[in-house]
Amino acid sequence: TMFSLGTIDSSSACQSNCIFRGLILVVSLAKEISAIFSNVLSVELGVQQRCSDMQLIDEASILSSLQEDGRGGIICNVQLDENKKPLLALIKTNNYNEAIHIVLVGCGQSDIDS
Repeated sequence: TMFSLGTIDSSSACQSNCIFRGLILVVSLAKEISAIFSNVLSVELGVQQRCSDMQLIDEASILSSLQEDGRGGIICNVQLDENKKPLLALIKTNNYNEAIHIVLVGCGQSDIDS
């Protein structure tokens, strides 16, 4: 998990201004663009947990992001051509499809299909 790998600060509990639980994937053709948009979202939603490596997201990370007394949601910025297979498999399990939100920035369905 992100926490066990040391990518999440264990002291970063979800503050009272944290209004989001779950996982947001900010997807763009360029990593820099998704990172900028992720920064804006994290401030607006009060999200403490951020990552830029989709491979760190697993079932335990998603479960932790949903806990009322946990560290709150996770925002992960993603470049469209990254290896998405592990996360797509997790989404397809239908256990977390309501907890995972995908935001497309500067790309469309045709970019995803190619």
